[in-house]
Amino acid sequence: MVAGSAAARYHCSKGAAQLSEYGAFAPAGFAVLASGVMATISAPGWARRKRAGKASKRHTVSAKVPACQYQSLKPSATLTMSARRPASSPASPGPIGAECVRHERSPQSTFACTHAIFRGVFMLVARRLVRRLLLPAALIALTLALPSRADEFADAAGVRYQVKPDLVYGTASGQQLKLDLYLHRAAAKGRAPAPLLVYFHGGGWVDGRKENAAFMLLPYLAMGWSVANVEYRLAKVAPAPAAVEDVRCALRWLRANAAAHGADASTMVVAGDSAGGHLALMAALLPAGSPFERACPTPDATRWNSGAEPAMNVAAVVNWFGIGDVEAMLDGPQQRHYAIEWFGSNSEREALARQLSPLRLVRAGLPPVISVHGKRDPVVPYSQAETLHAALDGAGVPNRLVTIETGNHGGFSAAEAQAANAAIRQFLRQQGLPVAP
Repeated sequence: MVAGSAAARYHCSKGAAQLSEYGAFAPAGFAVLASGVMATISAPGWARRKRAGKASKRHTVSAKVPACQYQSLKPSATLTMSARRPASSPASPGPIGAECVRHERSPQSTFACTHAIFRGVFMLVARRLVRRLLLPAALIALTLALPSRADEFADAAGVRYQVKPDLVYGTASGQQLKLDLYLHRAAAKGRAPAPLLVYFHGGGWVDGRKENAAFMLLPYLAMGWSVANVEYRLAKVAPAPAAVEDVRCALRWLRANAAAHGADASTMVVAGDSAGGHLALMAALLPAGSPFERACPTPDATRWNSGAEPAMNVAAVVNWFGIGDVEAMLDGPQQRHYAIEWFGSNSEREALARQLSPLRLVRAGLPPVISVHGKRDPVVPYSQAETLHAALDGAGVPNRLVTIETGNHGGFSAAEAQAANAAIRQFLRQQGLPVAP
């Protein structure tokens, strides 16, 4: 069919009412008239007419016919259309016939028809040429001429941020527990304070260090936020639940001390990858007064005068392929040895694993959760994310699962990582958090 060569339009009334009944109300596609000529169906509408003294509705569908073929059609032709069945319909109706009456006629000569065909082919080639060659070239030139968002962030990072490394937030198992603060200087200049992102590295609770996660912090720094990069005790120092205790203590320390270092902890978002994703979930989902934070140091004003436990008030959770059901990782088809190592010789490991499973803590009123998970993840099965987010849906907790269809356990392509971070920014904006473009 040649674009823009309509010479006749057909309004279809008899039998056309079925089109809306089966979800074909605005098909914007092709249909076949009785003669075999292709016709483009435009948006249907309703027309009023009088019948037996009462106003009634007649469903009309406009059929747009190619200029060079309209003469083969009779004034009345049958429109045959395969309507798509909506989910609510019990069965597909199959082709639907409707009586169509031509109401407009514009004869064209053979020369005009040939000219219309040539013009259509020329326009098609021209559009493809622009789309495939000229438009990409223009975009490349524009990209080279203008500084990118990444360039602007990198150029200004040295003057916008300062780093305070290895701040001690606690002592346990004979070692100091430390975190690094990446501080946005906006607060020091009197501007509105930036949210604080608290990040926990991965490593199956048995390996890793905070410095390994440094590049995972960049998207949040580019958003204009401050970041705390937290270390915690690994299984070789202290088995479960030590890591969970540490991340809760880190949040409490930041709540009490961040302001003294130039950060604002009134709005905290927690994030992490793999085991760190699990720890971020636990840090946000554990209720106030949990036994896993009883050993956390408390400011003197509370320690000597009160037994109340401070609330964490986490604003959101960013979970990169973290574990949602720890118990499932100890036995059965999802069993993984890193989880077994984390619990060591604990004879009550199944009961403790249930207490350390974010899935068991899902309830109404939790902070929003977004997860990024590869569908081919062999380390933390993708089903872990599916089960967790199904539970969040059931509890009415705002959440989103970003699926990387060909993704493994991290190691995503640049395009996949960019898409995931774009989804995270969008989700955080939806929660009312300030996110720089």
